[in-house]
Amino acid sequence: LKYTLDLRGQRQVAERHRAEAEGLIEFRVGDLRVKLERVGWLDVLDGVGRKALAYYDSREEDGLSGPDRFRLVRTLTQIGEVRLGEGDLEAAEAAFRRARVSASELHAPDPGNAEWRAALSAAHFWLGNVRYSESDLDGASAEFQNYYLYSRRLRELEPDNTAWLQELGYATTNLAALSEARGDARAALAYLDSSIAIKKELVSESPGDEGRLSSLANSQAWAGQALEAQGELTAALERFLETTDEAEISKQLEALRANLIKAKSAEPGDERVVRSLQDSVAVNELRLDNYRKAEKNEEFVAIELDRIEGKIQALTEMSVSRQDPDFLSSQV
Repeated sequence: LKYTLDLRGQRQVAERHRAEAEGLIEFRVGDLRVKLERVGWLDVLDGVGRKALAYYDSREEDGLSGPDRFRLVRTLTQIGEVRLGEGDLEAAEAAFRRARVSASELHAPDPGNAEWRAALSAAHFWLGNVRYSESDLDGASAEFQNYYLYSRRLRELEPDNTAWLQELGYATTNLAALSEARGDARAALAYLDSSIAIKKELVSESPGDEGRLSSLANSQAWAGQALEAQGELTAALERFLETTDEAEISKQLEALRANLIKAKSAEPGDERVVRSLQDSVAVNELRLDNYRKAEKNEEFVAIELDRIEGKIQALTEMSVSRQDPDFLSSQV
């Protein structure tokens, strides 16, 4: 009995040390990455990443539990993100591909586990991102489609989880970008409209969230550009005016100008804050100017389309009484 208790105690100590080691790895590759990214020191994680993978590789023979494998997927994904940030697409793809394999093994026996599914969904996104960067649109399409399908399934599994709705919005936007890259403006617009509907739902749940409002505005502006690319100028202008609020832009601009004045007079001052506010003021001034020009353009386009339509109608009526093609051509 004594030896049994000793062995059990040693096993508990070993398990505790292993958990501590895995927690430290997760901190170093996860939380530490965020902190180092802020100061531009991501290269510091190279050695940490290699040691983390070596740790998990040494345990492969014993077999990894679900939580262990999940940590491995997160580690691989973080390392892939670092490599991608460094511009090393080959190393990034290798890390993301391995993450996808491990995430598939994690997800297969427990497809109802949302966290496992999210890990697999993220692996598909990152692989698609790499292939998109390499201009491999077919490869990117396969990964982005899987990202979309897994995101949609996450939403079905947990319909009240806003994070999955947001993920579905990202996935839909990626398909819009892919369609646009392939020159399919109509498909891009359809995906954008779906993305806008999702983002409107997110904004309705949190009306004061500036990040969500900005994301919605960007998608709406993008949809207007897609309409313009199809030659639907009137629809593009209408879309822009419908989704832009002159009073709201003016209100934001007034607040930004006030904050800029405070930032300039603050002691000690922070030049980064001043530059950021100056940029925000310039962007909102441009938005306000664009809105006012769009109002004028919409009126002009409507008048011009009426003029052209009237001209065509007049020519059609003239052709009934005159069969002179040269005269008709000169009038067009």
